[in-house]
Amino acid sequence: MERTSTVLQADRSTLFLVDLEYTVIGDSVNLASRLEGLTKNHPYKILINDRIYEQVKDQFVCGLLGEEYVKGKAQAVRVYGVPDPLA
Repeated sequence: MERTSTVLQADRSTLFLVDLEYTVIGDSVNLASRLEGLTKNHPYKILINDRIYEQVKDQFVCGLLGEEYVKGKAQAVRVYGVPDPLA
């Protein structure tokens, strides 16, 4: 599958701690977080944008929910819902 964007993952812990903390940053991570926040407004637990839809449309049945404006994006994002495979 082709790469859709670049993200940065970094270890935020020190060498002396046993528990490691990681953070991931990037535009894709921010968009994923915004889409996750939209799940409370839709009957789907998984929401994806059009770029991901184009990659998975032959493997999953997805429903177009419309366009949503999300923080950090100047233009509306086309949003698709992926039905829960366990439901």
